[in-house]
Amino acid sequence: MARNTVEAEIIETSKVDLRKSPPQMEAWMQPVLGDEEFTSLTSYADALTLAREIGLDKVESIGIQEFKKEFLLNKPLLIVEWKFAESKDYPGDYYVFCKFILEDGSKGYFTDGSTGIFQQLTTTTKRRIEYATAHPEQKPYPPMAFLECKLGLRKSEYRHIDGEIIGTDDPRYGKAALAATYYI
Repeated sequence: MARNTVEAEIIETSKVDLRKSPPQMEAWMQPVLGDEEFTSLTSYADALTLAREIGLDKVESIGIQEFKKEFLLNKPLLIVEWKFAESKDYPGDYYVFCKFILEDGSKGYFTDGSTGIFQQLTTTTKRRIEYATAHPEQKPYPPMAFLECKLGLRKSEYRHIDGEIIGTDDPRYGKAALAATYYI
């Protein structure tokens, strides 16, 4: 089957809504690395080497410190692992927790619950799970690990009033709050 056909099939057959019901595929949902393994990584190259050692031919190209996403703009990073968790403040809403390493060896994490990174990683996870399910003869790619972000994060700013996005031609524009969505 052609690659585009497989990708189209994955997108069309996607039934998993990670925001409302994370996948119940326990074996795949286990962390790839323990906290000690993650903190022992000393460089970006080490992380890529580890990805290959656990059987990955290539890394996909999209006690640690929390980084503001603003700091990660335009800085190449490798998301080593991500997991989805339910918000304690907003039951029923989910966010994504991402461990990463920068080219200079700095390690950290960030969280996101928006239509940006959260949605992109939800889609990536769904596609990986569906592909592995459709191709049981192949070694499954970890659905929530190793995503290379060669250009770092991107930011899209907008203004809103009570969640309603306000355009520059709206007379309320000057009074609207500034917000941002981050993307891989």
